[in-house]
Amino acid sequence: MEPALPIDDSDDEACLYLKTVKNQSFDYESRVIRLGDSNPCEINLIPQTIVDIKFLLPLKQGQIESILRNFVSFKSEISQILQPIEKKYSKNEIRKLLYENKPLLSVIKNFDYLSLQKIVACLEEWIEDFEVFEDWIYCVLVLLEKPLSVDIYPALNVIMKKAMGLSPKPTALVIIVIISEFFGQKFN
Repeated sequence: MEPALPIDDSDDEACLYLKTVKNQSFDYESRVIRLGDSNPCEINLIPQTIVDIKFLLPLKQGQIESILRNFVSFKSEISQILQPIEKKYSKNEIRKLLYENKPLLSVIKNFDYLSLQKIVACLEEWIEDFEVFEDWIYCVLVLLEKPLSVDIYPALNVIMKKAMGLSPKPTALVIIVIISEFFGQKFN
């Protein structure tokens, strides 16, 4: 079994992780993941501060790498779809973008549960840029090829109540609850 990384964020290893993440790269055993190399818009899409080193350190090394790989993949694909980031998208625009780019987003179906949790936590601040949380719910439902009918709003209310029982800031949690429900994963 792999040893867990030290929790003390004052030691050298923690400082190295923090430094590389803040520099928009993650270097682990000579494998480098770049965050936003190809497009300046990508770098601004997700704030640097969202990669919380205190969250990462208690995890096993393999879990950290898996989460960051999934996060980079998700971030890169979303950034190709939602540009420029300053624009506010209507539900219909988001649905159209998601339908047009569904192959790009299929990778989310392969994420493990820890990665989904981390990605959603990372998206909390970004999601606030959207005027209504239903936009993101529409995104997830379109991605998962679920029907978008007039019955969606009662279902959203149920999901929202479930999420509000888990966090005072439920917007991002709504996404992970939906993904967990549709993939049969347990949300604890």
